[in-house]
Amino acid sequence: MPQARCLVILNTVQSLAEVIEADKVTDLINNPDFHGQFSCSLIPQHNIAYIKDLLHSMTDVTDIQFQKQDLNQSAHGINELAYTDHLSSKLESTSIRVNIDRIESLMNSIGELSIGKIRLLELTKQIGNKDLFDVVAQIDQLTANLQDEMMEIRLLPLEYLFSRFPRMVRDLAEQECKEVNLLFEGTSIGVDRGILDEIHDPLLHIIRNAICHGIENPETRLQNKKNKEGTLKICAYRERHFVVVNVTDDGAGLDSDRIKKKALELDIISKEESEKLPKEDTLKLITHPGFSLSSEMTERSGRGVGMNVVLSKVNAIGGYLSIESEKGKGTSFTVKLPLSMAIVQAMLIGLSKETFAIPLTHISETIKINPANIKHMGQQEIISHRDSVLPLVRLKQHLGFNQKHPKSDSQGKKELESVVVVESGTKKAGLIVDNLVGQQEIVVKSLKGQLNEMKGVSGATILGSGKVAMILDIGDYL
Repeated sequence: MPQARCLVILNTVQSLAEVIEADKVTDLINNPDFHGQFSCSLIPQHNIAYIKDLLHSMTDVTDIQFQKQDLNQSAHGINELAYTDHLSSKLESTSIRVNIDRIESLMNSIGELSIGKIRLLELTKQIGNKDLFDVVAQIDQLTANLQDEMMEIRLLPLEYLFSRFPRMVRDLAEQECKEVNLLFEGTSIGVDRGILDEIHDPLLHIIRNAICHGIENPETRLQNKKNKEGTLKICAYRERHFVVVNVTDDGAGLDSDRIKKKALELDIISKEESEKLPKEDTLKLITHPGFSLSSEMTERSGRGVGMNVVLSKVNAIGGYLSIESEKGKGTSFTVKLPLSMAIVQAMLIGLSKETFAIPLTHISETIKINPANIKHMGQQEIISHRDSVLPLVRLKQHLGFNQKHPKSDSQGKKELESVVVVESGTKKAGLIVDNLVGQQEIVVKSLKGQLNEMKGVSGATILGSGKVAMILDIGDYL
């Protein structure tokens, strides 16, 4: 599909420069005889080196050439871009076009196959036949390979998402009478297509927030001894089981005192809470519904919904958001996203006769604690763990089960309790459970209707026994 690929490139170029006679270039690309190479005249609105680096990071680009021209040499513009993409013969021979619905259907079938595989493994253990075990082990390995291949097929480079932002940033900066230099890193990082679709709006709101509220106008920046052109950098990288996207600006930063004052006015927090609130939690107040520091409402800001959308969307896909800021120096939003929303590794835990699942991406460790070591800080149960205070959550009580007292041994001592230490961002908590069932790969099933509104639950999965287990939304327990 050289035409489609080159049209994506042309759109990116148009977001970075004024392309002369763009319609003629589009006609050239759409010609049936087009083979992946085109040139155009342009007036760049960004540094040439930056444009070249950005285009080189895009998929299947093999060569880019810039040639500076004088006006009297070319009636079409100041600079000419010669873009070469030798991909026509390669793509025509090794690639096919598949409807995304077929990919989704295949992914669902693989998910059901995984559920059947788990059930088959359990039955094989019960039967104890060695020959059967060998066959099932081979099926297990083949299914795992099939899952990995399917995951790779669903991956799309972040450049598909990032390429939409330059024009938006340029237009928004013009509307706000500001100068903004947009930089990218890690555009080749692959992300599951489902997550890529979901993360578009959160990143859009973060970028809009940075330009409208963070980066100052040129006059103010010069007065503060800064470059009159603000910098907005979007960086992506892999970290354990996550893809991390960091959006940083060198603007005015967030004023935590002003945020607290506004939160008090809106009755979001009490005066006592404001005095004890850590800085990170104070900055997170901007994600509260209806919160805005703007004095007036415009089409672009002031409605108090943007940052709430960011937090809600990120939490919904099993990721989490952290905010760092220094007044006068800038703000950094970090979004951590799971690699996949379809098949994940999880810890199964038992509560009474029910089984629940906790994604491993949120688990730091499992421990046993002596009930006698549990202390109280107000109404909160805590325990000293690794030189810090770990708040405890009795999961049965939180979910509405009958809370029984810990069992005692023959000498009257209370038995040790099982605790799953979970984390999200910088927050940690210990979830007290009845027992640990074990680690298992699960297929995530989304909840619909009224079930989708359940607090503390993000989805469900089918166990090898055929029973349904709810997947806990860790953010609601921290």
